[in-house]
Amino acid sequence: MTSNQDLATLVSSAKEAKGYSYDSFAKACGGVPARQRLFQLINDPLKNFPDPATIKGLARGTGYTVTEIIMASARSLGLDVSDTEPDSVYVAGLHTLPASTREAFLQLGREIGVLATNQEPHVEAIPEIEPPTDIGSAGKRRDARPGQKTGSRAPDDGNIPLPDNWQDLAAGAPHESQVRRDREWTERGEESQDQGE
Repeated sequence: MTSNQDLATLVSSAKEAKGYSYDSFAKACGGVPARQRLFQLINDPLKNFPDPATIKGLARGTGYTVTEIIMASARSLGLDVSDTEPDSVYVAGLHTLPASTREAFLQLGREIGVLATNQEPHVEAIPEIEPPTDIGSAGKRRDARPGQKTGSRAPDDGNIPLPDNWQDLAAGAPHESQVRRDREWTERGEESQDQGE
């Protein structure tokens, strides 16, 4: 940044640092401001704020940013300005980041500001959602009639969801292969080996 320089000091120091003559300085600025105007900016008190073309040309010729030229111009006109506010934070390249990232930085700054002023941070309450008592396979709520199986699922504890007929599976109904094997043993007159267990 320009260390609180006024415009005359800023333009003069850039001219000296780059070894410009007034003609070469005007060329480096793209022709605006012209050599006579550059001489005035360095040697005469600034009476009016420079026009946008002059500001852009000075930024091009000096290597300073447009913001730095504007701030130096304001100081030359007697305005009390600084390059940054005392509580502001400059993040280099922030303007090149996606909008969502910029907003995250701004939100972080707001939260820090709240903490610095010892205020309670604004926290949005998260509404509690009561889980439905019975969800059918189509995802719609069903009300069970007396004596009807509801197909209700076990609570979600991070495990793999159970199939809709989990209650039938858990009831201990024999598997088809076991039924077939028991029938074959009965036909042969043998006892099932599972009966002793």
